[in-house]
Amino acid sequence: MAVFCPARLRAYRHLRGWDRPGLASAANTIVEVVATIETGRASPCPGLVTGLAEALGCPPAALHTTSDPGDNAGYWEVICAALPPLSSTQIATLGIVLRRIHSATGHPVPDATGQRRAA
Repeated sequence: MAVFCPARLRAYRHLRGWDRPGLASAANTIVEVVATIETGRASPCPGLVTGLAEALGCPPAALHTTSDPGDNAGYWEVICAALPPLSSTQIATLGIVLRRIHSATGHPVPDATGQRRAA
């Protein structure tokens, strides 16, 4: 089952080089809504997900995680926090690399705050 992923929204916003007001304007919403969604304090309705995705130039599914254990939102948080804006291909590649490191070592993956947690 697909679940909205705030970290992916942040990643795609960073890819576009936008701040929250820029995304809010492009998606015809307000900054407070974008901030609430990006921080995980609220989940957007399907219509808003579609609007955000259209503004960001990605499919709505790109803003979701799945039940696949390898599709971990923590990887997106690390990528968003540690790196400058990247292409979607670069982000996907880094996610694969991080999953392989975790699989090979069993070490927890650091999250955006630097805390270690299981992937």
